[in-house]
Amino acid sequence: MNNTIINQKYLLRIFSKVNKLNNVPTQERPVFIIKYGPPASGKGSRGVKSVIESFGHPLNSYIDINVDDVVESLNTFKKDSRKILNAKGLTTAEQINQILNKATNKNAENFSKPYFTTRFNKRLAIPNQMDLLMKNAIIARKNISFETTGGTGFPSWIFDVFKEGLKNYDIKFIFPLVDCSEGWSRYKRRPTNSYLRGGVFRFGSSKKQYIQQYIKSYNEFLNGEIAMRSGKYGGVGKNARYFVIPRTGTGLISNSSKYRPVVRMLIGEAKSWGKSQGIQL
Repeated sequence: MNNTIINQKYLLRIFSKVNKLNNVPTQERPVFIIKYGPPASGKGSRGVKSVIESFGHPLNSYIDINVDDVVESLNTFKKDSRKILNAKGLTTAEQINQILNKATNKNAENFSKPYFTTRFNKRLAIPNQMDLLMKNAIIARKNISFETTGGTGFPSWIFDVFKEGLKNYDIKFIFPLVDCSEGWSRYKRRPTNSYLRGGVFRFGSSKKQYIQQYIKSYNEFLNGEIAMRSGKYGGVGKNARYFVIPRTGTGLISNSSKYRPVVRMLIGEAKSWGKSQGIQL
């Protein structure tokens, strides 16, 4: 990592497989997609990709902005992220699953240190470079896909920072739904499979923390969507469209009067599941 320079060229190779912004198609009416939901909810699923394709632009016309892809591209992160499991001598998915199921908040923090140390490394300046790329891409009218868990709240900062440029865009939110228990299973399975294949191990939440983040993400989606429709973030936000993918992973719940009750139901189910696991939320 010491020899790695995170600049616009580096990010573009990760996000769009090109070296220059000019190599990404410019659009007369570009699309800005926000893929929103807790970790392992399906933001990178085939169902989400099908929805994006339905907007009329090929997938390769988008700059897919995702900070996790940048962190995982760095060899030092790969090495550091594997150290804890390497030290424990774990060799099977069953062994790793037992460790992750029992992880406390403190243990999860230890697992996540390599990720946050890399993501907020001042020399690498990953957040600053990503913001610069997004600014330049918006000015140049490129299709953008941005992924967020909502861990820090509804992404209203996008509409505060880039409001003027986004007036040229069609704004679309994609929110894939998942049962909290299934999301937790996926959340463990992904780093486990990656580790066993020799890849990175990115894990950072205990079961309690995962349930809390799930509930927060779903609540923030409901509150943020209502605030956007009210015009809180101006005409850009007011005209955004929402595409909620049901738990089956296919199809859409496009009417807010139908998906809001479903999202509230899933929040309630997540609380009940946590309680059944002996977790006080």
